[in-house]
Amino acid sequence: MVADHSEHTAANYFMHSGSGLQGRPSLGAWATYGLGSLSRNLPGYVVLDTGMIPPGGLDIFGNGAPVNTSSIARNASVSLVVVVTVSPSATAAQTVTVQLGDAGGGSPYDEQVSDSSIHEVRTNSTGILPAPVNGESEARGTLNATVAGDALLRVMLSPSSAGPLGYSADITYTTNLENLGSAAAGTVSLSGNAGVYIVATIPGDTKLKAGQSWPAGTLFTADALTTPNLTASYSGTQPAAATVTLNPALDSVLAG
Repeated sequence: MVADHSEHTAANYFMHSGSGLQGRPSLGAWATYGLGSLSRNLPGYVVLDTGMIPPGGLDIFGNGAPVNTSSIARNASVSLVVVVTVSPSATAAQTVTVQLGDAGGGSPYDEQVSDSSIHEVRTNSTGILPAPVNGESEARGTLNATVAGDALLRVMLSPSSAGPLGYSADITYTTNLENLGSAAAGTVSLSGNAGVYIVATIPGDTKLKAGQSWPAGTLFTADALTTPNLTASYSGTQPAAATVTLNPALDSVLAG
């Protein structure tokens, strides 16, 4: 590539945006503008580098345009929504810090002299008459949030035999439920019955064994498997043993 720029900063601007001047959209910004993003929770594009900020700074990777609000009255405010994706590797009690602006100085980081840096949040006096006596100033604010622990349930369902089994043979299942998370599991309500449930599907063409006993609180449904678990109709009454043959389209579900 040949460019009419003799120093690294302007050459970097040219290579990434097609212009040797600051303030033009980068290649990644144009690609995101034209193609969109596959996910609102992921960046539209990422930049892989050696860990060093190149000549020209982060401006060479941005969209080249500041975001301006409408005029704000004295002592008024505007709302800003910042979408934060917490890493799956984050642990409970860790702190997530969201920072708006990059002003230096000390707390409360207000009324700093604007230096036109890339992450700056500042007043814009363009077209304002008379001009502000203190010119344009920048500020900085931070908001901290603590990562909350969540419940992490694991269910182990172990059969007494791996099969194949003969007709009318019994299979005994052992169920184990444990919470690996740091928070208590919340309950759900199935047809008005609140609790923490394990949902097990009974294969089609299965008959319930006469005299079968179930754990206390077991619920039954014969709704189609396409019905979401939380909206199915449940009953605490066991279907008649040895008389109900379930066809493959209407598999019973035990919840307990």
